[in-house]
Amino acid sequence: MRKLAVRFLRSTARGPLVEALPSETENRSAFATMQVNLFRAVGRSVGLVLSAQRKAAIQEWLINKYRIPVSWQPRPELQQKFKQALELLDAGDEPIGDYLEFGVYQGNSMICMHRAMAELGSNGLRLFGFDSFEGLPESAKLDGVWSKGQFRSEIDFTRELLTGAGINWQRTKLIQGFYDAVLNPELAQRLEIERVSVIMIDCDLYSSTREALAFCAPLLADHCIIFFDDWESTGDRHGEKKAFAEFLSEHDEFEVSDLGGYHSGARVAQLVRRSVPGTEAPSAPAAPMDSGSPAVAAADSAARSRDT
Repeated sequence: MRKLAVRFLRSTARGPLVEALPSETENRSAFATMQVNLFRAVGRSVGLVLSAQRKAAIQEWLINKYRIPVSWQPRPELQQKFKQALELLDAGDEPIGDYLEFGVYQGNSMICMHRAMAELGSNGLRLFGFDSFEGLPESAKLDGVWSKGQFRSEIDFTRELLTGAGINWQRTKLIQGFYDAVLNPELAQRLEIERVSVIMIDCDLYSSTREALAFCAPLLADHCIIFFDDWESTGDRHGEKKAFAEFLSEHDEFEVSDLGGYHSGARVAQLVRRSVPGTEAPSAPAAPMDSGSPAVAAADSAARSRDT
C-alpha cells in the first residue's frame, strides 16, 4: 500500500502538469503548494509518517526536479517593512546605499525589496544577492535545525523567477558561491560596493551569518538597517542571533535599536554609528525591547562572556 501511495504522490508532480500551468509565478506557486499538501495528506492517510527532514527532502525534490517555485509566495509584511526601512533611511542626511541579501534561494525577499523600491520611486538602488545555489553548507548540522543541501535552488531557476517578477537586471546581481570562499574585500571591490544601507540575513546558520556580517562590516553606512529572517530559529546560543551578538561586541561603534519584525521569527535592527556627528537616527516606531531584541541579545552575550 505504501509503495502505491509513493507512486501516486510522485505522479502528482510530473513535468507535463507543471508545464501546463499558467505562466504567472503566483499561480504556479499556488498549484505547487497544493501538490505538496496533497503529497502530505495522502501519505498520512496510509500511515506514511514523514520526519521533518524527509518533508524537507520531498520539497527539495519537487523544486529541483520539476523546477516548481514551491516557496515563492508574496510576503506583504516583509515588503511593507522594507518600505518603512527605506523611508527611515531616506529621512536622514546620508544617501541610501546598496541592498545586500544573504540567502537568496528563490528570490522571494529580493522581489519584496524590488516592489518596495518601486512604490517609493527608489529605483536607483542596487541589489546584490549572495547564495551558494547549492543549498546550505556542511556546517548546517552544527546548528541542530538545518541540514546540508537544504534550500537548494539552481541559479538559472532563481533568475527565471526573478525575471518573471520584473526584476531590473541592470541594477541587480546574483553572486554564486559558499560564503567562506567568495566573501572577501576583493569581491566588494570588483562589484564596486562602497556603502551598504540595507542587509537581509536569511542564510539561517551561525557560520554563514558571521561570514556575511564580517563581509559587510567595512561597508556599512553610518545609518543602516539589518533584517534577520531566522532570528528565533535556533535560540540565543546558535544561528543568526548569536552571530549578531558577537558582531556587536566587536563593533561597539554602533548604537543598535530594535525595529520589530515582520513574522514571528524575524527581527529588524537599526544601526547608527556613534562617532559620527549629526547621524542620529530619525525617530521611528520600535518594538518594545525584550529578551529577543538585538540589543538585549548582545548585552546578554557580553555578560556571559564576562562570567566565563
